[in-house]
Amino acid sequence: ARADRPFLMSLIISDLDGVCADFEGGMVDALGPPDNPRTRREYSLRSRWPGSGKEIQRLSCDPQFYAGLTPIPYAAAAVRRLRHLGHHLIAMTARPWGAGNPVGTPMDVATGQWLTRHAFPFHECALVDFREKPRRIAALSPDWVIDDAPHHLEAMKNLRLNVVAFDQTWNRACLVSRLWTWHE
Repeated sequence: ARADRPFLMSLIISDLDGVCADFEGGMVDALGPPDNPRTRREYSLRSRWPGSGKEIQRLSCDPQFYAGLTPIPYAAAAVRRLRHLGHHLIAMTARPWGAGNPVGTPMDVATGQWLTRHAFPFHECALVDFREKPRRIAALSPDWVIDDAPHHLEAMKNLRLNVVAFDQTWNRACLVSRLWTWHE
């Protein structure tokens, strides 16, 4: 994959939900605040909203839920700046329910429309199976990966990838480089 890129062009792969899109805010809008604010330190939605498993599953499978998410402040501007600087940018996001989302499915279309509507100029976007994301990213030999999921951050660190945690309360135990906000 590196040989396909022009000299000095970095490949940066970014997650979407929790990094570019305010997934947490969307869940709070849909389900209300978690019962216990301390559970926000946990990545598991079912731990944060006990008893809401069916609604969490429904929302996680609904392209319109993702289409309605608010961008994280300054994320689109930062992605535009990285592209302007000549980096090759791939948005790679995972969905929790199986074999990914092939091109042309409602989830793929809704994700592409969201990126366009909010002016995120990624060169490519891929929706992948949640369990396969670290391996799929490693196969592309990126220079940098930005994610918020602690298990993905740890798996990619173990694959010797340069990972950056987009700061969320649930990933603060990960000992990796950290991006506190996109405004940085």
